[in-house]
Amino acid sequence: MGQREPLLSILQSYKRTMKLPGVKIIEPLVIPDPRGVIVKPYVYTDLPVDFKQAYYAYTSKGDRRGMCYCKADKLVYCTKGKVLDIILDISTGEYMTQELSEDNHLAIFIPAGYAHGYQCLEDSCFNYLQSRVWNPDEEKKVGLDSFGFTWKEL
Repeated sequence: MGQREPLLSILQSYKRTMKLPGVKIIEPLVIPDPRGVIVKPYVYTDLPVDFKQAYYAYTSKGDRRGMCYCKADKLVYCTKGKVLDIILDISTGEYMTQELSEDNHLAIFIPAGYAHGYQCLEDSCFNYLQSRVWNPDEEKKVGLDSFGFTWKEL
C-alpha cells in the first residue's frame, strides 16, 4: 500500500500516502477502555485544511453513493457498518479503493477535484468533513458505471 509517516507521537496516529497524489489514509488514535472505544479520526495537526462543514449519511447495505467531486477537500470515515470507498482521478481515470468500517477506524483525506463515492457492504453511517460548505451549483458527478469499476453484487 502506501508509505506510512508518523504524525505527532503523542497522537499515535499515522498517515499513509497513496497512489493518487494528495490522497491519504489516516490510521487514527484508537483508545479502548472497558466502556468501549474512543476514536480520533481527525486532529487539527493532521492535515493542512480548515474544515467548514461536517455531515453524515445513513445508507443501506448494497446502496451506492457518488461519484461526486467539487472544490472541497474531504475527510471521510465510517462510524457504523462497512463501506467500500472509491476515489477516482477524473483527469486520468485511475482509481483506488479502501474498505472503511467501524472496526478498522480508517479515514481518508481526499483533495478537491477527485471524484468520490462508496458502496455500503453493511447498513452504514458515513461521515464527511469538508473544507467548503456544500454548494449544489459546484458539485459535479461521474456516472457510477462510467469508469471501469466493477461494483459488488450484494
